[in-house]
Amino acid sequence: MNEPAMNPSEGGRLPASLRGWLAARLTRRSTVAPANGKKAVIFKLDRLGDFVLALGAIRLLVRHYGEEECVLLISPHAAELAAAEFPRTQRLVLPAEGSGVLREWWPLRRGHRAFFDGTGYGTLVNLRHWLSPHHRVILAWIKARAACTLGRLPENGADPFAGGHELAAEYPREPAGPLSRELLAHQRVVSAALGRPVGAEEVRPSFASVTPARGDYLLVCPFSSAALRDYPAEQLAAALREFLADADCRVVFSGTAAQRPALARLAARVGAPRTELSADATTLGFVQRVAGARGVLTGESAAAHIATALDKPAVILLGGGHAGMFGPWGDGRRQRWLTHPLPCFGCDWRCIFPETRCLTQIEPARVAQALRETFAAG
Repeated sequence: MNEPAMNPSEGGRLPASLRGWLAARLTRRSTVAPANGKKAVIFKLDRLGDFVLALGAIRLLVRHYGEEECVLLISPHAAELAAAEFPRTQRLVLPAEGSGVLREWWPLRRGHRAFFDGTGYGTLVNLRHWLSPHHRVILAWIKARAACTLGRLPENGADPFAGGHELAAEYPREPAGPLSRELLAHQRVVSAALGRPVGAEEVRPSFASVTPARGDYLLVCPFSSAALRDYPAEQLAAALREFLADADCRVVFSGTAAQRPALARLAARVGAPRTELSADATTLGFVQRVAGARGVLTGESAAAHIATALDKPAVILLGGGHAGMFGPWGDGRRQRWLTHPLPCFGCDWRCIFPETRCLTQIEPARVAQALRETFAAG
């Protein structure tokens, strides 16, 4: 996940006095009819990979409060998977990001008055630890008698434009054992909500709606959310050629419909006799494709977290921009997280080099060997 700086918006260009008035209006308390009385609101307004990382934490919370006593606040990226994993839990789908008062937030608030107005919620559990102005606005709308979160939640009437994206000060500074920093943060929040220490295995992501199977293909997902975080195509093709020289398996190159030409070029570079391109139309279709693979080769993307949650043999090419934050995690036996360590790790993807050396200096031979070892382990 690469958190951007706050984009210019109506709010960012308005005078401070008017901006403050709008902020107060956006987050003011209403006296309309009470809300639906659910025990917990679980806030996870994020992309697909982040939602997968939170599956274990959300499952614990839903079991604790009751499946029908929770509301999940999620983005369109996670909506289909959330419906499959938590079918009896109410879900409210909101945009993952937004930056404009008049264009986005005001219509959003008016469109969901039934949810945000009233005083009927018990506990707000926030599993989004890196807050943008968008998240701060929406969190300020949620009326709950208690809150479980890292750091402090936005106060009523607070100016959401006062800062850009902010990571909670209480966010773990280092990974620990099988948990990344993000999973450690989930562990802390859920422990507070449940009133007891929560173990590492309890927050480990897993699927209830998908069963893994040992297929006959290597699934290659070469693209992440930004080109800066992708392993170079030439090196990836070289690694695959070396691996396939003595491995008999089909190769499926997966990406979005827009990425299909780039996938075709990569497949041509590899030159393997049994290849195909895939652009799954649905989230669940993609998850099922990962579940049915013999093994997975990917970068820092949703595919990495899906494969690890399913305990599929996987090789994951991990850059240092968010070192330790979202990956690696898991026991490291069937998933190999490869990187090239550098002193500049933790740069938030503000690379100081002409190329991302934490990725480009991973030798193709190392990738090929890791594929052989994970295939043998699986």
